[in-house]
Amino acid sequence: MGEAKQKREAAIVAMPVTRREARQEDERRMKAFATAGAAMVAIHESLKERSAKIVYMDEAAARVIAPPPQGEWRIVDGGRGRFALITKRPDGRWGIPGGSGNAREVSDTPAVGKIPLELWEPEIINGKIAYRKARFGNAIITTAIN
Repeated sequence: MGEAKQKREAAIVAMPVTRREARQEDERRMKAFATAGAAMVAIHESLKERSAKIVYMDEAAARVIAPPPQGEWRIVDGGRGRFALITKRPDGRWGIPGGSGNAREVSDTPAVGKIPLELWEPEIINGKIAYRKARFGNAIITTAIN
């Protein structure tokens, strides 16, 4: 076994069970994908902070739940494969911008044409998991699935 693989395996063993199980599930489903304008990217192989969650959606959904350039916002996991954008109102409460529904379907599995959304810093808002940091990737152009 190569040194890099041994280090990865040691890191996996050191993770709490839930994170280790999540990583094993990620690796079982897929090893890598390529996005438009980028080389093949191996999941969890970079030195950046590991995402708390990665979901995949179509371009229309990404446009709807993209955070605004100003103000406080969160991306909320509404359950049943639906995510939504919420913002902090002037009265300090959280709500859907403009009062209209913006929940969109997402998937845990990468697919060609889908846009990856990496999420960090989860917290609970109104009984739901909400993420403070998010980064949309480029559309996936190919996958390498086990």
